Amino acid sequence: MSKKCILIGLDGVSPHFVLWLIEQGKLPNFQKMMEEGTFAPHCLSSLPTSTPENWTTIATGAWNGTHQVMSFQTFQPPELHGHWMAGYTSKESKAEFIWDAVERAGKRSILLKYPASHPPTMKTGVQVCGCHVRPCAHQIDGAHLFSTVEPRNAPLILREVSGKAELPKSKRPLLVGEMVFEARGLGGESVGAGLDERTALYGVPDAEEAKPKGVNLSTPVCKLVPPGKTFYLFVTSVEGDAYDKVIIAKDPSGHKKIAELVPGEWSSWLLEKFQTVDGVREGTLRFKLEELSGDGKVVKIYATQIMDVDHYTFPESVGRELYENVG
Repeated sequence: MSKKCILIGLDGVSPHFVLWLIEQGKLPNFQKMMEEGTFAPHCLSSLPTSTPENWTTIATGAWNGTHQVMSFQTFQPPELHGHWMAGYTSKESKAEFIWDAVERAGKRSILLKYPASHPPTMKTGVQVCGCHVRPCAHQIDGAHLFSTVEPRNAPLILREVSGKAELPKSKRPLLVGEMVFEARGLGGESVGAGLDERTALYGVPDAEEAKPKGVNLSTPVCKLVPPGKTFYLFVTSVEGDAYDKVIIAKDPSGHKKIAELVPGEWSSWLLEKFQTVDGVREGTLRFKLEELSGDGKVVKIYATQIMDVDHYTFPESVGRELYENVG
């Protein structure tokens, strides 16, 4: 039987810290991988020691001067592009990737979110995402934390509702709110008629000035168009002593329930339709009830990144296979 090689990468992890945790008995799986695999304690990083240069060096075996990936963003001279642009994609690398060399030898590779492997260069392998660190060109919208108390996150405003028989039952006054995924556009600005070629590829808009404006490593990509997407939240009390459960639904009456959660619980993976700049797309997401105080004043619900199920893998059919089998 032929052997398979598995490369697992964790960006920014300190080897010294990992070794210390192993000595404390905290990372048994890391210890097993190091004992059964390859561990190079004196391996040198490619300089400068930031994400783009080193992930590309690992994938190509080439130093920066050869593969030419030097930064997260680069400024191209007027005859090439004339603006700031993402400098960390497969198109920027001038060296061959190891998965392409493997493919030339008649083998197949599987890439799971390997940084800057998008757009795919392989022809016969399988690839899941692979955008540079942030933003992600495949997402419909980024992750949210809907909160009644954290002003820097997505606001969640609850109100008491009573006397409506069609709403979910609660032994304390029912609290109702809306979780709104707003059509924020790329970089938090309103979206236009559609995404230009570079935006669709890199996930960041072209800057009109020499200085990048409103585009950085934390720039969100939101492809939703107005009015965005709204889910309805119901905070209930099953036992009567305190609020202890939330219901998430697709309608304000709570009839189209998609999740029922207690604190710390995740919902199932959901496949929902979203109106985007690219038309109607289906995206995957799930929710987690991070915190719920007994008096209902503190509610925090985490929503994952929304990925376009048909456009984040190669081949594209793999996206639905993953959703149907593992979420």
